Amino acid sequence: MDDPQRKRPPLVEDPGFLDSLTELDRGLEIAPAAPQESARPTAPAAVRTPRPVRTPPPAEPTASPPAAPAPARVAEPLALTPTPSSDPPPRRPLADLFPPSLLEHERPPGPLLGTAVGPQLPAGAAERVRQRAEPPRAHGPLTYETFYGLREAPFDQSTDPRFFFHSAAHERVASDLLDAIRERGGISLLTGEQGAGKTTLCRAIVGELDRRTAPSIVLEPVADFTALLKIVLVDFGVMSRDDLARAPRITREELAGALDAFFASLAPLRANALIVLDEAHRQPAEVVTELASLVSGGAGSGVLRVVLVALTPYAAAIKKAAMRRVDAAITLRCALGPLAADEIRGYVMHRLAVAGTSPRVDFDEEALRRLYDLSRGVPGIVNVLCDRALISASQRSASVIDLPLVDAASASLDLVLPLAEGESAARTAIVAAGLVLLMLLGAASALWVFRDAVARTLVLWQDVPAAPAPPVLRRVAPLAPIPPPGS
Repeated sequence: MDDPQRKRPPLVEDPGFLDSLTELDRGLEIAPAAPQESARPTAPAAVRTPRPVRTPPPAEPTASPPAAPAPARVAEPLALTPTPSSDPPPRRPLADLFPPSLLEHERPPGPLLGTAVGPQLPAGAAERVRQRAEPPRAHGPLTYETFYGLREAPFDQSTDPRFFFHSAAHERVASDLLDAIRERGGISLLTGEQGAGKTTLCRAIVGELDRRTAPSIVLEPVADFTALLKIVLVDFGVMSRDDLARAPRITREELAGALDAFFASLAPLRANALIVLDEAHRQPAEVVTELASLVSGGAGSGVLRVVLVALTPYAAAIKKAAMRRVDAAITLRCALGPLAADEIRGYVMHRLAVAGTSPRVDFDEEALRRLYDLSRGVPGIVNVLCDRALISASQRSASVIDLPLVDAASASLDLVLPLAEGESAARTAIVAAGLVLLMLLGAASALWVFRDAVARTLVLWQDVPAAPAPPVLRRVAPLAPIPPPGS
């Protein structure tokens, strides 16, 4: 295609090529080709429609191999210089300016671009990735924590030491227990009503201990002493849960030997170990007895402190013969009392402040007085009442908890009659029985002191003569009527 005689101008200077590009941009149809080029296929009418696959023109049947095209035929359509004639040069189809692509004749081996199956995610992985990318959506109704600007529920049954309230009763018991743990040692007994805050108090005490005391808090009842040893050894850091899992057939003697070695290592360091056994009234009696034997005369003598936490009746239950050894080893007995009437507001506000920096809710004075009357100062009952009252208040968009809300909460919990009327009736019956008993005791004491005089009085009562018979009254005969005087 090269012409050695003259050098062709650049393609961009050809006016026919520039006109063809302009028509391509405007989406116009290409003019029909010259008669000598009619054998070649034409371009599609519209540029935006997909171009069909072009087939090569059939070769001329000759016996010899196809000869190279003549220079005149090749140079004529590709001549880029204008001819001196006045007629415009014939236009070629725009598709002839570009060589046919390989993809128009045959499909290359292998998959086409975009049709190969690449690596795929496991089932459900794409959905999980999409859910992580999307922001979380709020589901369910609005809780009162969000409504009042709280980070967490302030009145749930959690034993988090952050909610520990330093009331007069709690502060006194905490001080006594800390002194017993740091100085005297032995076994301490903490009793109180259900919901008095005993577990929260113990967890707050553990947070006040120094690093020389290794604590262990057993919150739930255990099956036997072996289970207690496993919990204690894990809390003390002697063994891990993985160690216990790898040795399922470990014996009680091996566990006790590991605990004894731990106690022996504390003595040179002047360190102590503390075991808080919560729900002691629900623990097996042999577990409490063997724990007491470790403290008094066992391997933990002098370094082990034990705090038994139980309900109030447990103080009388350990005085029986089966628990007499435990009762003898107790060095401190303390009972956790309820909150005072003037401490209810401080308790409620303290829990609200811990749950949120600036809560948008308050309790009026009448509601606080009713809380004390219904709960008698027991923190667990106060928590339940306040939680129910906040739920009702958030549904009504109330910012102040008043008396009707507290009464509605107590009615939903059936706390009105048992605490208000039933307790006063029981108190009246107890007072009346006490008065009758005092009267009987006084009468018996008087009879014993004046027994001689009483005996003489009884004898005189026996010697008293019979009363004389009443006089017999005679019946008077009626008088005869006197006749009236004569006239």
